[in-house]
Amino acid sequence: MKNRKQLKIGLSGSSGFLGGAIMSHLRSQGDVVIALDELVYPEGKSEEPNIPENIDWVLHFGATKSIKESFLNPIHVYRSNINSTISALDIAIATKARFLYMSSYVYGEPDYLPIDEAHPTSALNPYMGSKLLGEQICLQFHQCMGISAIILRGFTFYGPQQKGEQLIPSAVESIRNLKTIVVKDPNPIRDYLYISDFVKLLEKIVRSGFSGYDVYNVGGAQGYKNLEVAEIANNIAGHSVKIHIEGKERRNDVIECYANIEKVMRDFNWRPETDLHTGLNDCLSSH
Repeated sequence: MKNRKQLKIGLSGSSGFLGGAIMSHLRSQGDVVIALDELVYPEGKSEEPNIPENIDWVLHFGATKSIKESFLNPIHVYRSNINSTISALDIAIATKARFLYMSSYVYGEPDYLPIDEAHPTSALNPYMGSKLLGEQICLQFHQCMGISAIILRGFTFYGPQQKGEQLIPSAVESIRNLKTIVVKDPNPIRDYLYISDFVKLLEKIVRSGFSGYDVYNVGGAQGYKNLEVAEIANNIAGHSVKIHIEGKERRNDVIECYANIEKVMRDFNWRPETDLHTGLNDCLSSH
């Protein structure tokens, strides 16, 4: 890209769905992206790690994020997520870099919809609790150390390379293998953002000259029932498989949530471009 300053960016979580997509995109744009995972998660390594120099941004996406695991082993989730956040902040301070912290949905059962950044926060599970504590640590590092930190409260992301037990990747995998789509609970309503839209937002943020501290919701600003999502995917595939409803509610689950994203759209001149039907079609047609 002409007249585009090359950025040097440190990234944790480079092997994850979000982090991997960001790394690939930024490198394709000519930026230098350094994986920080061994520095942020140094377990079992005796050597003192070498911290890269002259980093413009540290993007912290690495996290233990299974909600199920957070109930089964909350101490591990808190320790891993908090320690990795402190380690990533340490790198940002040492290199005088700006810091981006990937938080999560942290609002509990909503008092109102759509949910804006002023909505009260609440930890419904240890994973959310660890992310909220991470946000507080970022704020304190900003107040005490002067580091510029931006917090992104992500709702639900999806895309072609996504794996795991979440609804969309599991539905896509079921359709590809001509197996029944299993919907554990048909009723919860979620807010979905396609991965390419999120990557475009990250591109705008790291090139924005951001300074200070701020918190932003990141989502698609529209809610879909779990069953509706499964039905849309199956419809795109020509109703090739059956849908089975288990009727199992997840512990402390939120019934309905979708984001007010006016703040992030205004501050970074960004908006989601991919509707759910188009995004699901891309997921199903990719290999």
